[in-house]
Amino acid sequence: VVIGVGINIQLPQELLQRIDQPASDLSQLTDALPSRNVLLATVLRELAIVLREFANSGFADFRQEWENYHLYQNQAVQLLLPDEKIASGIVRGVNQEGALLLDTEVTADGRREIRVFHAGEVSLRRH
Repeated sequence: VVIGVGINIQLPQELLQRIDQPASDLSQLTDALPSRNVLLATVLRELAIVLREFANSGFADFRQEWENYHLYQNQAVQLLLPDEKIASGIVRGVNQEGALLLDTEVTADGRREIRVFHAGEVSLRRH
């Protein structure tokens, strides 16, 4: 498993204006920024708790919480896939294994098709 975590501490206004999607930093949330060491220790402690729970129960126990916080839940998006193809549709959450569920199109018989995406690297952008 590879886990990537990016935490913006204090983004310059010029950079925020150039970013083509919503972005935030800790300085917008609090007047008293924690030291980087305290922040890292806190993140690592919480991550260790979550990873222990994940090892015991898998993703299924996290599914509902993930869907509650997912920015693009029930939104139209485009997935830029590793093979450079694009899949468009509406995010319908994730399955028990954590794969993204995308409502993509109407099938020949008039039903919606929910496609499952397991790709290792997917760039998700609002459509």
